Amino acid sequence: MTAAQVGFAGPAIPGLALRPFDPGRDYPGLVDLLREAHLEDHVDWLPTVEQLRTDHEHLLEFDPRRDILVAEVEGTLVAAATTDVRTRDGVGTHQVEGWVRPAFRRRGLGRALLAWTERRAADVARVDGRPPNRALTAWPDEDQTGAVALYEGAGYRIVRYGFMMVRDLA
Repeated sequence: MTAAQVGFAGPAIPGLALRPFDPGRDYPGLVDLLREAHLEDHVDWLPTVEQLRTDHEHLLEFDPRRDILVAEVEGTLVAAATTDVRTRDGVGTHQVEGWVRPAFRRRGLGRALLAWTERRAADVARVDGRPPNRALTAWPDEDQTGAVALYEGAGYRIVRYGFMMVRDLA
């Protein structure tokens, strides 16, 4: 797919193609991408194809064909970005996420995909009927130092931290 068809041009990486997510064929590749990126960043969430598909099917107003952009080189997904929207406390909140394989980091893909998610959120905001107050949010883990730096460089700021707490039930 061309940059004009996607409405977006990525960085100059040989063989790079950007295209919408295809639920019929892309879940295994997306799961592989997420697992590699998360293992590199020490993120515990390592989804299966079934978990990811179920998560996507239960997000209101989310269609992976339009709300996920993938980047591939020679048939392998090397990066992906997603955005979805919900209303929280009267604010249309657009959640953005992105993942880049370690071998393709620091080449402009993360920055380019973040720009795509922001444009996609703006497109949704123009037509979705939510209140005019809007926010862009991201939830990188603190170990995802590259993602934190990317978001901060784009003007995002930390407003809260979350903690996962575990208790043995034995």
